[in-house]
Amino acid sequence: MTSATGCALLSAGGIGVRTQSCSGDNLYFVLQEIFTVSLLETVNFPAFFTGVFIMKCTEANRSFKELFKVNCSADLCIRVMTDLSEEDKSHLDIPDENFVFTDILKDILNFLGNPETDYLYIFGSSGSGKTRTVRETAARLNWPCISVTGSKELNLASLIGYTCIRDGQSVFVEGPLTTAMKNGYIFLLNDLDLIDPLVINGIMDVLDNRRLINPCGGMISANRLFRFIATGNSCETGGCENQDGVKTLNASLLDRFIICRMTPLNDHDEYSLLRRMFPKLSLSDVAVMTMTAQKIRIYSNPKYENRLLQNSMSTRTLHRWARLYLTYRRAENPFEFSLFRAYLWRIPQNEQRIVCGYLRQMINEVYESENLDS
Repeated sequence: MTSATGCALLSAGGIGVRTQSCSGDNLYFVLQEIFTVSLLETVNFPAFFTGVFIMKCTEANRSFKELFKVNCSADLCIRVMTDLSEEDKSHLDIPDENFVFTDILKDILNFLGNPETDYLYIFGSSGSGKTRTVRETAARLNWPCISVTGSKELNLASLIGYTCIRDGQSVFVEGPLTTAMKNGYIFLLNDLDLIDPLVINGIMDVLDNRRLINPCGGMISANRLFRFIATGNSCETGGCENQDGVKTLNASLLDRFIICRMTPLNDHDEYSLLRRMFPKLSLSDVAVMTMTAQKIRIYSNPKYENRLLQNSMSTRTLHRWARLYLTYRRAENPFEFSLFRAYLWRIPQNEQRIVCGYLRQMINEVYESENLDS
């Protein structure tokens, strides 16, 4: 990204703003006051933002409410990046207009605006929306984002880069982490707790030094806009590994991160979210799906004394079920037909029978109640 000059401005009705002026990519503005945000038809509690945003001066003003589809007490305008090169644009996602943000948005925005020397770690159950929330946030800010999924096989060279011979000369081929660091992108490393600890140590060395020696000559330094975000399923320390390959993380590693949890939605919020994302579903359809999902989660919880299921249902799976239900709603039994394709085929047969029993129970309860009301 090219440097910009001038003063970054922020518009906020009734809210005082302090700005700092620096040169080049270091221009930023800081909103110090706190304002409340409640998500439209989704979350029934206020989220408190200490709104801190970092952007360059050549961005276009956009309404915060319009960008993130939230209600906030201030008429806030933030600026999104516009002076992007073709390479920058190749790392932009297209925002999903139907995506609904939860209160973790405040943590992501505050980190992007003022990371200091920290990184951000988001943990939560699989399929809860950690990766997608980060990418949807970046897409709305026009902030290029490179996302990499971690695994046991991931090595440092695949992230940083490697040297090779081209036309008789030694050439350094940048890895995704190097590209993000050099150009001021968000680097999103998913499943941090699946990666070999030695590889993580190498990543931290590069991040802490904020520079990388180019083997072919010169130094690659971190752009002021570079941000590092990691996600994982665990936030425990100790260095052990469970049967799924998820490792407990080193305490000194987590000490480098701002840590936030992607909490599961409660019944009310999940019902509201599904209604907004799939408006063609009837209220009864939404009720059947959310109640079934909650029932599955209760009986698959390891802490539940009479646990009957080993496989839970993530928010991602619930949304897939809703989408497939609309596709196959003319099937003989559309709830079950679509649920098999979204979830049931990947769990044992005895669990399939249990879940189908829950589904039939929810259908009977919802539609029996509907008939009584009518």
